[in-house]
Amino acid sequence: MITQEAVSTTTLFFNVFLKLGLILLLIYSGAIYLRRRQNVRHPLHRKQIQILETTHLSPHRALHLVKVGSQTYLIGATDHNIQLLSQFEPADSIPTEEAGVNHPLPLPDFSAFFLRSLNKIKAKP
Repeated sequence: MITQEAVSTTTLFFNVFLKLGLILLLIYSGAIYLRRRQNVRHPLHRKQIQILETTHLSPHRALHLVKVGSQTYLIGATDHNIQLLSQFEPADSIPTEEAGVNHPLPLPDFSAFFLRSLNKIKAKP
């Protein structure tokens, strides 16, 4: 038969381990929060290298547009080699999606395009 002491001892152990688990969870989540917060504000933890764009030419070959500090580089990468193809100065303008340049070429006006298409259809005998 289970005595009153056995029930209270089991309950005591359960309460201790539950509270210990909650304290460890709070310490772990606090450490993660502080680490993320420090990385954002500390200048040494900011990323100095950004990949602006990548274009795959074949399964093992790609072109990468990489920004390092204020310099921008075009590099070619294969499985065995990385080659610098071009270097852009900070004054050179490179359109990126961050700058809001999604279409480098101006799009034609829809009404003009529609009228030209309509005139082509009418002109056919």
